[in-house]
Formats: sequence, structure tokens, C-alpha cells
Amino acid sequence: MAIEQALTSEEINLWRDASNALFIASNPIPVKTLLMMEGIIDSNTVKLPLHADDLTNVETLRRASHRVREWYKKCVREKAA
Repeated sequence: MAIEQALTSEEINLWRDASNALFIASNPIPVKTLLMMEGIIDSNTVKLPLHADDLTNVETLRRASHRVREWYKKCVREKAA
């Protein structure tokens, strides 16, 4: 596959894990929670029948976001060098 030629196996795993983290609860709960944690939106409130409390553990989102940010910083440093 083309993506396997463009990304390392570590990067493939990173993006797979990050994508999976966005689906640990019904959409859009994880996305809105992540946007709230990042300070982009004020609330992770969703419409019924969904509820933000359906996402019981935000640590998976937090770790995925951190890993993506670190990957991005590394890419920027490598490009600048």
C-alpha cells in the first residue's frame, strides 16, 4: 500500500492508535472532549441520547493527543534541519 511506503511502522501504529482513540465512545463524544481538553471549545456537551459521561476514561485521548503532538514537533524539527 502507498501509506506503508510513506510512513514508518511506528508512524502507522501512532496514527492507528490516534484514530482508534477517537472511537472509544460514540461519535462525537471523544472528539468534543478532546477539543475541550485542548481549550478549543468550552463544553463537550452533546445532544441526547448521547452524553459526555459515556466516555469514562479520557486518558486514552490524552495519550493519543500527546503522541501526535510529539510526532508533529519531531517532523517540524527534521524539516528545519
